[in-house]
Amino acid sequence: MSFANPLGLWFLIALPIIVLLQLLQARRRRRLVSALFLWEQALAEARARRRFRLTVLLLLQLLAAALLALAAARPQLLRPAGGEVAVILDASASMLASDQSPSRFELARHEARRILQRGARGVLIRAGLVAKVLAGPTADLSQLEPELRAAQAGDETSAIEEALALAQGTAPGAPIYL
Repeated sequence: MSFANPLGLWFLIALPIIVLLQLLQARRRRRLVSALFLWEQALAEARARRRFRLTVLLLLQLLAAALLALAAARPQLLRPAGGEVAVILDASASMLASDQSPSRFELARHEARRILQRGARGVLIRAGLVAKVLAGPTADLSQLEPELRAAQAGDETSAIEEALALAQGTAPGAPIYL
């Protein structure tokens, strides 16, 4: 298990703050005392109230703060390496931009190759004007490599939503990389 936002665990600092506020909470009541010997009894009652009491309300506050901190950290279950993966190549015109060397599409192709080598089985999908399964699902990387090498970006928009639906249908339950 890992956390998508581990800085969210810093919110756990709220737990000791809640306990500290519970300890410092003033519970004094004004009492009329007719004789001085009754002060001793009032002081004994005050000392008994100062002890830390674990109440249901305090437990609920601590539980809520802990759950909110964990939610802010966004826990994730890691999948074991070597499972089935689906890789979608965005073949839109924006992938031909040369703001990175080589092009964005070449970088995506390199990353797709790296991801497919990790998985035991893989499916390769090109998201061009129409989403299309290029290869897979297969465990043989030699079948995926020629299709990956031959894939090209075009002067068109990409059907990402269609490609995602195709990936979910082709490799159900597999992580999808775009």
